Amino acid sequence: MALISCPECKTPNVSSTAESCPCCGYNIKAHFAQLERNRKYAADRQRVEELRRQQAAERAKPSHGLRNMFLIVAGILLLVVVLWNTIPARNYKYTCYYCGKGIDAYYLHDNHYACNSCHRTLEELKYK
Repeated sequence: MALISCPECKTPNVSSTAESCPCCGYNIKAHFAQLERNRKYAADRQRVEELRRQQAAERAKPSHGLRNMFLIVAGILLLVVVLWNTIPARNYKYTCYYCGKGIDAYYLHDNHYACNSCHRTLEELKYK
């Protein structure tokens, strides 16, 4: 219980628990009840806004399922790259009979190879 000024007529020394102002008849008890409801409403609104921000932050976080799927795909790709590099290459070092250069022969088809310089086939190349 405190002594306040009336919110309506500004009469000093009116009790905050009084039903009404003795001077103007303003309902002081209802005024303070409304202020309390407004304060609670504002606090509730702040809590709701905080919950919405937290939910938005949770939705923005990447899920572990996507991260795990990414790691699995990356692992498979790494495995494919490692295995691909262990398969022997189809380029072989040869010395061409005609041009005499040490060259990498390239694969034509059906185990036929050709010189990169003069384009002669494997039968005309000598293995280095």
